[in-house]
Amino acid sequence: MRDGKAFRNLPDAHPLKDLRALLADPGVAAARKRLNVRRNDDSHLRTVDFTDLPHALDSAAADLRTLLAAAEFLSDLSLIHVTAVRWDSIRAEATVSYRELMGDHPVAPTRTMTYREAGVEVDSLYLVDTRHRLHLLRPFLVGRICPTCRNWSTFHADGASRGVVTLKSLEHGHTLKDASVDEPLRQVGLL
Repeated sequence: MRDGKAFRNLPDAHPLKDLRALLADPGVAAARKRLNVRRNDDSHLRTVDFTDLPHALDSAAADLRTLLAAAEFLSDLSLIHVTAVRWDSIRAEATVSYRELMGDHPVAPTRTMTYREAGVEVDSLYLVDTRHRLHLLRPFLVGRICPTCRNWSTFHADGASRGVVTLKSLEHGHTLKDASVDEPLRQVGLL
């Protein structure tokens, strides 16, 4: 995936490009693989022997620290949902209304920012980098009301069958089928 078309097609300044370096690091890849094996063993009831537990815990904690240190750059990014955009042609700037999505509370206050580039999409998710530049996440992540629980949720593509994409919520795992994201996912190389 880190060398796939989806990553290659991102603009050079897009923060998701930093994920490529994270995924390419041999130490990070080995830690991720060990934690994945541990998780699968636990899911299949292949538990660690009681006498080996202290070493297993130390090893898992060290692997987790490795992943967290490598992904620290993500904490400098903000995830926002754009709710309105008003472009001023004379001043060549937009007033962008958005909700910053952080924490676990479902209600996020609406804020505004001035942005000097056109083309910001209403109802799309963006990463805001340390220079306050907006980076579109659609179609990698989309935000909408979940038809199952009726809460606003963040969805990613989980699979596709016969031209219909299944989206899965990051918050609670609910799924929905949505043919409207098929073409954008194909354009970025995920289908």
